This record gives sequence, C-alpha cells and structure tokens, in this order.
Amino acid sequence: QVQPFAVFVGSTTAGIEFAPRAAARLGIPIASDCVDLGMENGQLVVVRPVLGGRVQTAVKVCGDGPVIVTVRQGSFERVAAAGGNAPVEPFAFTLEAADTRLEVREAPAEGK
Repeated sequence: QVQPFAVFVGSTTAGIEFAPRAAARLGIPIASDCVDLGMENGQLVVVRPVLGGRVQTAVKVCGDGPVIVTVRQGSFERVAAAGGNAPVEPFAFTLEAADTRLEVREAPAEGK
C-alpha cells in the first residue's frame, strides 16, 4: 500500500515506548531521540545526543526501506501553519490477536 521513506514519532512517553517495538516487529532501523535531521547522498542523517547528552553525533541511517525516527521535543522551531493543501488519507489496518500482548485481567475500582 504505502511505502514511506521515514516515520517520525515524537520522543514522548508513548513514542519511546512503541517506536522501538514497532521497528523490531517490522525489522526496520530506528534512530532514537534525534535533535536534527538532514540528507546526505540520498540517505537520512540524524543528530542525536550521546554520553548522557554531553556530546552530539551525526549518524547515517543505512538500509533499504523505511526507518522510524523519534524526535526530541523542542528540537525544531514551531512554524505557523501556512494553509497547506496536503490531502489526509485514511489508513485502514486490522490488529490480530497476536498483535496485542497486553491483557487487562483486573482494574481497580473508581476512586481508589
């Protein structure tokens, strides 16, 4: 159906939880906690902090096919919407029982 070049996910609590799992499940590369992005000879280059954030390093993401990139919040300036006209295309998918590994067996009563 759709063959994206990259899938960008915010480095939020939810994003850093599911992005690595999705990458592993799909067998595709992931670049985590990126603070800058660029292209070099047709390949994605990401800048990410290492050594506890004391140093930043540029990493060339190799591979044929899509890559998942988690982007650190506040890394890019927010720009005002410019009235774009990109169409929104619904993407239908189905989750099979094997796709879910969480089973809620009990939930606490309200107010506890």
